Amino acid sequence: IASASDDNTIRIWTLDGKCRNTIRGHTDSVSCCAFSPDGKTLVSASWDRSVKIWRVLNGKCINTLLGHRNYVWRLDISTDGEYICSCSWDASVRIWSKDGKLLTAIGGHKDRVTSCKFVPQGDLLATSSMDGTCKIWTLTG
Repeated sequence: IASASDDNTIRIWTLDGKCRNTIRGHTDSVSCCAFSPDGKTLVSASWDRSVKIWRVLNGKCINTLLGHRNYVWRLDISTDGEYICSCSWDASVRIWSKDGKLLTAIGGHKDRVTSCKFVPQGDLLATSSMDGTCKIWTLTG
């Protein structure tokens, strides 16, 4: 279990509620985090405008993904673990490869993007925004 915190940290917990590790590296509140499907890496989003990829075993930062111009609010990892999507209060959604390369930036919303979610077993991404819309994006073609 992992938790994101306003104290700029991520905590890894055991199932019986003991903190196993505290991961530090963000410079502002951590808004969310998610494990890769294999459980070996953890990805976090922060108000410091970054997405970070961490090695779960030792808490070391593998990569820092930059490009958002405002708070990074949410993220998701594809079910195959190959892609990361992040959404921001800059009204954009970014799709990254698992090794941190920016693949595309989507700018179809007119206000803060508050959620992004890969559709399992498909090439679709769903996003929602403070502009009152929910959009479905095709990731191929």
